[in-house]
Amino acid sequence: MNTILHFADAALQYSRGKQTGLWGLIGIVLAILTIKFWDNLQPIFEFLGIVALLDKLGLIHETAPEMTFFHIFVASVGLYILLVIVGLVLLGIVVGLLAFSQNEIGQKVILASLYLIFLPFIAFYGLCKLILFAQEKQEEKRDPEAYTEKKRLEKNKNVLDYLIHAGVEKERIRLEYRRELELDQLSSKDWEAYKQLRDEPIYHKEDNSLSYTEAYNRLNRLPTTGDSFFLLGVSFDREIFILLPRPVTPLDNSNKCFYGEKMDIKGKVNQILINNKWTFEFQLEIKKGYSISELDSRSSYTNILEDLPHKTFEHFLDPRLIEELKETIETYHTSSLYSTFVEHIQDQYFNQKERLKRLITDADTAEKFDRYVQEISDYNAGNEGVVYHIWENNKKANHSYY
Repeated sequence: MNTILHFADAALQYSRGKQTGLWGLIGIVLAILTIKFWDNLQPIFEFLGIVALLDKLGLIHETAPEMTFFHIFVASVGLYILLVIVGLVLLGIVVGLLAFSQNEIGQKVILASLYLIFLPFIAFYGLCKLILFAQEKQEEKRDPEAYTEKKRLEKNKNVLDYLIHAGVEKERIRLEYRRELELDQLSSKDWEAYKQLRDEPIYHKEDNSLSYTEAYNRLNRLPTTGDSFFLLGVSFDREIFILLPRPVTPLDNSNKCFYGEKMDIKGKVNQILINNKWTFEFQLEIKKGYSISELDSRSSYTNILEDLPHKTFEHFLDPRLIEELKETIETYHTSSLYSTFVEHIQDQYFNQKERLKRLITDADTAEKFDRYVQEISDYNAGNEGVVYHIWENNKKANHSYY
């Protein structure tokens, strides 16, 4: 048995020596190739700054190449030994810390040491914060109104700036690409139409902002389950609301209030890798108060939606180009709550208008006639004609069902 083990050990030692010898032979071959092709390799080393570094370290002797090789060899061996020593020291420190941290006293000592090490940085950070705080207090004392307005505009600024410009550049590129396709088709068919289209400017939005008048007209319409004429309202407190379409009528506060609910929208910056380059991307975090199941479980939309006075809002935004909000808006479309809301608003609008038509027909005095005509003129939703046919057909279908 001892003889067999001896031969096995000899075979193992031979294998190890063979591997070591192989790497040694590779090193010798690389050294010979480096010397042989040095004239070709030297410009590369000079470009990388390696030659200049070795010259500064005093390792290059222009008149004695063999001494240069010897010095570089000795420096390489010395650097290797130094790295081994440093590695062993660091390994010993890590092992010592791990062993020391296994007891409660060691953990406290390590935490205290870390605190002492980082204490200057903590103190510097605190000093900077204190200086900024003092400057803000001076600014507030110097001009309280301007300071209050500045702090108001800083609230939710990153999110609002993103919402104002989100998707606009992508839409511009899409429109320009579509124009190029149209021009390519016309270039071989109708040259006059091609020139006319080529000279026409491409109209695209500069941002997602809407004026009060634009928002008022957009929301003054009958809601349907098929459209998405929702808007975002930004209050003077810099809070964000989703606003639903609702026609202006004399029956409610629609002439003074929009209808919707507050949204909880936050933002964060993510670092992402695009085309082998790190870039920063702003991402919205939308936290709605209700899920689809909760919306469906509520018997009345008035538990969620509310009247929001016009004077509450400072800005209005069109969300159609904002990709992150499409799912949120779809939540309303797919919920039974919104269907109930649509049905109620349409019934209220058209039933009242039908009632006013009958009153106009039955009016026995000119005064009543004029009053009813004036009232019915206030029912002027922009999409009334289309929605009326849908509403009437639905009513007939429901009556025939029952």
